[in-house]
Amino acid sequence: MHLILTMSFFLISLDSITADDSYQNNLINNYRFPPIPIHHYEPVFSVIEETYIFSGLLPPSHGFIRTTKDYKNELIYIADKKKKFLSQQKIVHINNFIEKYSIKDKQTNYVYQISLTSGIDYLYREPLLINGEDSIYYTKFRDVDFINKYDNKWNFLDLSFQTTYKDHFLLSYRFGLKEYWKDLRKRTHGIPRNLLELDNNFNQESIFIAQYPRLLLFAGKTRLSAGLGESGKLLLSKSSMPLDAFGFTINKTGKVSLHSLTAVIDNVTEEHLKEIKPPKYLFIHRAELNPIERFRIGFTELMLINSYMKWQFMNPIKIYHNISNFSSTNIISAVDAEFLIKNKIILYGTFAIDELDFDLVEQDFDEKEKSSLAYQLGIKYHNLFNIKNTKLVIEWVKLDKWFYNHHSGYLGSGRDLTITYSESVPFPNGTESFTRYLGHPLGGNSQTIYLKYQLNSFNLQYQYIDKGTPVMFQQPFQLNSNNDNSDIHELSHSIGFQYSNYSYEKHFDLQCSVYFIKVENFHNIEENDQTFPEMNLKWKYYFTKWKGAS
Repeated sequence: MHLILTMSFFLISLDSITADDSYQNNLINNYRFPPIPIHHYEPVFSVIEETYIFSGLLPPSHGFIRTTKDYKNELIYIADKKKKFLSQQKIVHINNFIEKYSIKDKQTNYVYQISLTSGIDYLYREPLLINGEDSIYYTKFRDVDFINKYDNKWNFLDLSFQTTYKDHFLLSYRFGLKEYWKDLRKRTHGIPRNLLELDNNFNQESIFIAQYPRLLLFAGKTRLSAGLGESGKLLLSKSSMPLDAFGFTINKTGKVSLHSLTAVIDNVTEEHLKEIKPPKYLFIHRAELNPIERFRIGFTELMLINSYMKWQFMNPIKIYHNISNFSSTNIISAVDAEFLIKNKIILYGTFAIDELDFDLVEQDFDEKEKSSLAYQLGIKYHNLFNIKNTKLVIEWVKLDKWFYNHHSGYLGSGRDLTITYSESVPFPNGTESFTRYLGHPLGGNSQTIYLKYQLNSFNLQYQYIDKGTPVMFQQPFQLNSNNDNSDIHELSHSIGFQYSNYSYEKHFDLQCSVYFIKVENFHNIEENDQTFPEMNLKWKYYFTKWKGAS
């Protein structure tokens, strides 16, 4: 039925499209689009965003996951407007995107795809190791001075398998060889030297997706996100690691849509298997209202429990605040909004509260210490000064001291309620862990100003970061009275450029960047000032890619 309705829409649309546009629309109409996940770094994102904005519409919501099936109707709309809004280069991008992610054989129900890629991801950065401090800091939280985040590093070897049934079902699996996080921080030249320094991730992505016109279901492991933001999202950042999760979206492109997600955010350890340590589960539900074409508002509740699964929390319309008095839960509530101005400018903002039960969790602190809010304001300006294919982004984010940071162990429950993901590996000399925030990569007690100016494949970036001492290094998390509880702020400035060239065919992807970073009070150590360059070179070659049908 969906295919019949879609075909009818195409036939009606063809009457109003010029002859020059007929090739593009026939191309879309004759191809099938299975629900293949598309991640944030795909260049077609910016193409679609620009076209919607210039047409007086807000870009469609991303929800938790975006698939090629979501793009089908959007590509039709782009084709209709391309002569007025898009350069020839971006038209080629759209055609190549269709060739890569669609299926030409409309008569075959079952189709599979296998792809193999290989490349490098080289990072140059002088290590700044501080005796007695660096290992603790790195194992607890990711260094915030990394411009090129570890979770955005590419695979050295990538083997993917995808199979689809009709236009509604997808099973996707990916094996990846990636640089191991353990040695990345300690080296000037970030590239593996032997096989032992590669993380052979047999389950880098393993996900099943079922998508219909008004319903999307997903279960498995892939990258997910929730909320707004360019430098980082307050709820679940797009740069976060892949999560084991399942969820759904209802009426994704309608005036009212509902999104629900359940995820586990700790990898399995021996303590988990022996049930000595409870896992951490993340529950998110989000409602979006799009009453007019130029305005969207979203309401989100995120709850973390350091406990075994409680199935009633999966109710997508449950108000989590009814259970907020438990010391084993932590809840973040947020409202965000986007507004389109003059078919060029998007204003957006987010206000979030990391709920604290004042009578229980913070009974020993004054009113100022109870603040646990986060703010985000941003602007995206396309075609600045009427220069085509340009975009200016300005974003300000502020997170209070207690945002993301909760621990009720000192109350006797032994629960870790910080919004973080911990990756633990049992080494011969003891377990080592790598922990990072799931939301904004800076974590709490910080603020940043982020600027980006993009021209075609180039972009210039500047970021100012004011990062206070992580709460995890202060009382009540650290009960030792000898700890230095002074809140020394690390102040950093980074400026640089990035070039990206993505291929849709059997060629290569290239990305390179150079940054210069100046830091005062590095790692929150007073008068420890540092200045250093950082360079990242990523290159990927597509060896094989084929499709088959039976």
